[in-house]
Amino acid sequence: MDTDNAIHESNRAQHLIRFLKKLPISNYLNKSLEKTLEDYLQSENSKKRKSCEEYKSYDKSNKLDNFHKVLYIELKKIHTPRKFALIPLSIENRKYFPGYKQDFYLDTETGRLIVHVTSGNDGDILGDREAGNYIVGKLQDWFRFHKKLKDGSILRIDIIEREKLYRLSVQSY
Repeated sequence: MDTDNAIHESNRAQHLIRFLKKLPISNYLNKSLEKTLEDYLQSENSKKRKSCEEYKSYDKSNKLDNFHKVLYIELKKIHTPRKFALIPLSIENRKYFPGYKQDFYLDTETGRLIVHVTSGNDGDILGDREAGNYIVGKLQDWFRFHKKLKDGSILRIDIIEREKLYRLSVQSY
């Protein structure tokens, strides 16, 4: 239960930071509140929370341990992902995937694909954990299989083995 509370607190703090940036209050007050929340996220509690966020991979009996990370990705506009066969990543979700242009497996209804994160900036270094905005690699068949995808569809990505194996499915059309 402590793990869930720590993660919940972190998510609340991150949402507050985003909310504060939208408020029409003085820049000084906004930055002061934002700094306080960011300090919290960097505190000792934050370090404990981050270690709790790390999922566990399969145990020896091939069953998932009690913590399993699931990511949800909204396809705000389906045109670009379908046309270029890519999955957009938010800043929040990017950290759960391997470094820039490092291959990993993505299990789908159409088979196991070898994919990677790409579309970084000039000068991004191979393996950079923050570079890249999209998952790409042989996703054309998956998009053809899911013809019902539309603007606002939600994808679900289960982290099976971090840095190596993920599972992609559609949460809602």
